[in-house]
Amino acid sequence: WSTASSGGNTTSSTTINFNTSNVFTYTLAANTTFTLSNMQAGGTYIVIVKQAAGTSYTATFTSVLWTGGTAPTQTATNNKYDVYTFISDGTNIFGSYIQNF
Repeated sequence: WSTASSGGNTTSSTTINFNTSNVFTYTLAANTTFTLSNMQAGGTYIVIVKQAAGTSYTATFTSVLWTGGTAPTQTATNNKYDVYTFISDGTNIFGSYIQNF
């Protein structure tokens, strides 16, 4: 296990450096494109994204192959969480998600 790292509030372009942890939490503060960096082959990574209060923002992840071939839509409800899980095989990043906590 790994201690979850708080990424804080997002910007429009947010890079997640998995050298420091394999679990991150973020609060959307803008429509955000996430870039995933320093993933290791065989690694499992989790990103927990909270929708901001008062505004509905989007979350997009670059270079991810999603379950069913379709990227998820971030839950729009204020203060709700979506949990994204990524597995790297060294070439591809496979993504899955559970939503609306």
